[in-house]
Amino acid sequence: YFSHVDVCYYHPDWHSIRVKGQFPRHAPSHLEVLTFQTFESTEVKVCLYQPSYRGCREESYKKVDILLLLVRYDDRGGSLDKLEGSLQFPSECIATSKHNMTSVVTCSAILNPGRYSVIPLSFKNWHATLSHESPVPYVIGLFSAKVIEWVERAPTKPGYLSESLFLLARKEGTLRSFNHHLKLYDVHISRSLWFVVIENHDKFYHYRISIDFTGTINLKLSRNVLQIDDYVPPQH
Repeated sequence: YFSHVDVCYYHPDWHSIRVKGQFPRHAPSHLEVLTFQTFESTEVKVCLYQPSYRGCREESYKKVDILLLLVRYDDRGGSLDKLEGSLQFPSECIATSKHNMTSVVTCSAILNPGRYSVIPLSFKNWHATLSHESPVPYVIGLFSAKVIEWVERAPTKPGYLSESLFLLARKEGTLRSFNHHLKLYDVHISRSLWFVVIENHDKFYHYRISIDFTGTINLKLSRNVLQIDDYVPPQH
């Protein structure tokens, strides 16, 4: 019997690229993504790996939750802003993996020619602020039937992650309208990740959103607090 089994994908004649990185301790402000370009339609499979029990000492093994997003840019996006040195916002969420505390998560898609980014996420790691805690490493595996080019790691600017999660909410979430101006997207991924996105279409009014998780169990919040108060400005 085996306690753990790692399965690796093998596609004859496919192209593969692997890039190492580390999950930041505060993802919204230090997020890096992997960008690439396709010049013809191709099938791709993207894998996000974190260290497994194999080859690790038990005292040094640290497992976090992992999630993978694949996003696309419009014809003007996908390149570094020359003034800010960071990526423009994506325009569409193409695919997402499951959200798990496993050694690997995957997603696959058929891509048209264009510019794309792979976004590796770990929500549990956002508040690991102790100086003695070492960052959790990861590896992104990018496998494609056709050649992909201009593969590079790129920094992101403030708001990039929230915009990407908003695109995910539009793709995977359940839309709930409170009134003509206020919309809520309720997103559940793999029964282990839940988040809410509020969209305010009103031109003049702010909305206050309050959520109280006091008394809940087995719930880890990305903001590290149980009571949340947000003000959503007009047209946000």
